[in-house]
Amino acid sequence: MTETFIVLFVILGIVAVASFIFKNDMTKMGAAIVVAAALGALVAGMGIRIRELVEGPFAYLDSVLAVMTGMLFAIILVENGTFELLLNKIITKKRNPMIQSLLLILLIALPGIFTGTAIASILTTGVMVGKYLINKGKDKAQVVQFVAVSSLLGLILPPICLPAMIVVVSRSGSYPAAFEGYTIPLLVAALPALLAYANMSAKQIGEFEIDNIETKISIKSLIPLIIVGLLLFSHNFLFRFMPFLGYPLIFTIGTILAILLPFKKINILNSLGKGINYIAPIVAIVFAIASALEILTLTGVSGTLATIYYTVNPALFTIVSMILIIIGGILIGGPFAALVAVICSYVVGALAWGGTELALTAISVALCVAVFLSIRGGLIHNTAAILGVETIDSKKVARGSILPVGLILVIGLIYAAAYSSLVFLVI
Repeated sequence: MTETFIVLFVILGIVAVASFIFKNDMTKMGAAIVVAAALGALVAGMGIRIRELVEGPFAYLDSVLAVMTGMLFAIILVENGTFELLLNKIITKKRNPMIQSLLLILLIALPGIFTGTAIASILTTGVMVGKYLINKGKDKAQVVQFVAVSSLLGLILPPICLPAMIVVVSRSGSYPAAFEGYTIPLLVAALPALLAYANMSAKQIGEFEIDNIETKISIKSLIPLIIVGLLLFSHNFLFRFMPFLGYPLIFTIGTILAILLPFKKINILNSLGKGINYIAPIVAIVFAIASALEILTLTGVSGTLATIYYTVNPALFTIVSMILIIIGGILIGGPFAALVAVICSYVVGALAWGGTELALTAISVALCVAVFLSIRGGLIHNTAAILGVETIDSKKVARGSILPVGLILVIGLIYAAAYSSLVFLVI
């Protein structure tokens, strides 16, 4: 047992140190996690386990394909002018400030909804909306907060949520688990925060002088978005009557349609290459975490933890796990928090036999919040850097986000405490 804890501390310790050294640079953290996993196997006396390091990521292949195809669809919609068209439609009509704010939030969130990542939102529609608001004279700190919170909501809103995918698949142990049935739990987790933040930001963001921009109506360029929306709805709610297409195929269909029906001409290869560059570092982190989890399983760390805590109440364990994930994420960073999350999810999967899905959603919510609040490479920091306003007070931005983040956490805690009673939400 002592040996397994040494392996655990070695892997977590190396990832923690790397997080400080590389400041959670996603392009470097993937390699750091793989190195940590390899050294963990060496410490356990098992040598360099190439097989497990390579085999682990294959459990996440389906999830990663969904994320990557979603990113390609989103980047084509950016490059072909569809998202620009939607923004112009929003800003050229006078509406209730809350509705205006809600529309802008959803526009920023869309790439995150398609990819399950927040960085996709920040780099695409987040930049688009953020720069527009800054040019309209909005307070820069408020704009950073608006884009960051909207990206967080896009991260959580269904159908795709990469943190939830990481957590759900990790609990499977020796077999790949499917990420299906989480649409309603994720929607319930995000919806109160979405409405509350739209109302909260209405005066600061939703009120501005309407621009007189001539925007020609182009229904054809909206067809890909509409079709993908219908296919995603059918996939999650009409699956008894519709053929199973899967997320990768749905987004591939959308991408092809977006190329064939653009609002403006694009360089297809350059656009697709840009999308791959945006998402590749995130995919690398997912694969690296999968390698680490495989080593933790091989060396008996995951099994030992499950054995130690098998008498603990699953709800209590889930709540404590959420706290550890959030603290680790804030102080050390998102990759470290994700590694802790997959370890905790493995144990939760062993403890909770009924309603495990809701307990795993609770852990996923904690991971999303940890990624948002991280003081090293978190969403607030990334948003400020990408918008070129790094001089703002990040702590002030975080304090201003307490309401939506708090509501998300409350739903997560309810899931953790009453996971077995809420299993009806999973369809």
